[in-house]
Amino acid sequence: NVLSQESSTSKLYELSQNVSKYKLDVLGLTETHRPGTGEEMLDNGSLFIYSGRSDGHRRQGVGLVLSKTVKNSLISYTPMSERILAARLHSRHINISVVVAYAPTEDAQDSVKDDFYQQLGGSFDSLPSHDVKILLGDFNAKIGRDNSSW
Repeated sequence: NVLSQESSTSKLYELSQNVSKYKLDVLGLTETHRPGTGEEMLDNGSLFIYSGRSDGHRRQGVGLVLSKTVKNSLISYTPMSERILAARLHSRHINISVVVAYAPTEDAQDSVKDDFYQQLGGSFDSLPSHDVKILLGDFNAKIGRDNSSW
């Protein structure tokens, strides 16, 4: 989770510093809180692609950061919703499709959860069948038997 990437320059700078520090080539982000869709170049040369709400509200949102070297492999990206973003990358032997997803919590209405998982399934169905597929995200999973805290 990334708490509120919004459009804060300092948050984007911190993101770029962490991508460099940890030598990350591909990073999926959730809870970016950025409205709309687009891409932004980070200070370290990485590319930040995001998909947020279309109504201007700064809630939810997903993103994908591609390092300076990997960004050159980007074929295309498709913002599906404020909860799903897909991107295709070219590699030496086979293309790679990456999907970033942010699932609704268990407290959400059943129809919201059903819509999300139908859209997620549809996004995978639309990916080229010969691509390697990678799913990144926050699925709000709760594990363990003690459910008193949730």
